[in-house]
Amino acid sequence: MGRALVVSVGTTAEPIIRSVDEISGKEEARLFMIYGRAFQDQPPPTPFDVAQRVKEHAESKGIGVEIFEAPKPDDLDSCLEVARDVLRRCARYEEVIVDYTGGTKVLAAALVHAALTAELGGRLTLRYISGRRGEDGRVKEEMEIVSSERTLTQEICSRVLERLRSCDYSVAFYLAMRLPDMGRAGFIRRAAEALWLWDNFDYRASTEIIRKLSEPARMFLDDGELGKLAGTMRRLLEVSGEVSN
Repeated sequence: MGRALVVSVGTTAEPIIRSVDEISGKEEARLFMIYGRAFQDQPPPTPFDVAQRVKEHAESKGIGVEIFEAPKPDDLDSCLEVARDVLRRCARYEEVIVDYTGGTKVLAAALVHAALTAELGGRLTLRYISGRRGEDGRVKEEMEIVSSERTLTQEICSRVLERLRSCDYSVAFYLAMRLPDMGRAGFIRRAAEALWLWDNFDYRASTEIIRKLSEPARMFLDDGELGKLAGTMRRLLEVSGEVSN
C-alpha cells in the first residue's frame, strides 16, 4: 500500500521539505522521520525543531507523520536499532524511499545500512538531496534529488529474472529464496518457485502457487520488468487445473 518516505533529520529543513513535496499528492504516502537528540549547547534549530517544522508541512499536504528519536546520534549501534525499528514498520508499503541527506554521518550511515538489510516487500529507493550550499554550508538552493534503486534486493531480482529467461529454474528458485515474500520481490520469489515445481513435474504444488498469484499477475501484466513473467503465470493458470488432474 502506498509509499513510505524515511528520512534522517539534521538541522536543515529545506532538503526534507523538497523530498516531502516530491511524494505529495500522487498516492497514499507516510513520512517517517528519525532525528538525533540534540548535543549539549547545540544552537537552534535543533533536529527536533526541524522535525516539527517538517511535520507541520507534511500534514498540510495530507501526509501522515511518525517521528522517532535516536538518543545517541553519534553511536552506530544505537542508530541502527532505531533505524531497523522504523524500517520494520515500512515492510507493508509498495515503495520505501530512504532519504539520508540530513543528520549526523553516523545516523545517515545507520539508516542506509538498515535499509539495505531490511526485509521490505516493495521497491527500495535510496535518495539524497544535492544542491548549492549557503554560507552556513547547508543545502538550501537549486536542490536536486539523486536516487538509486540498485539495492541488494534489486540485484537479486535481476539475477532471478535473468535465470528464468534462460529457463534455468533451479538456480532461479534458490536465488529467489533470499527475497522477501512481499510485494514485487515476493511475486518474483513465488513465480520462480512455481516454475521450478512445474519443471520438476510437481504440477499440483505448482498450481497452488499459480492460483495465489493470479491477481498479482494481472496487476503486473503491463510492467516493463515483470510483464512477461506475469503473462506466463496467467497462461499456466489456464491449463494448470487440467494438467494437475
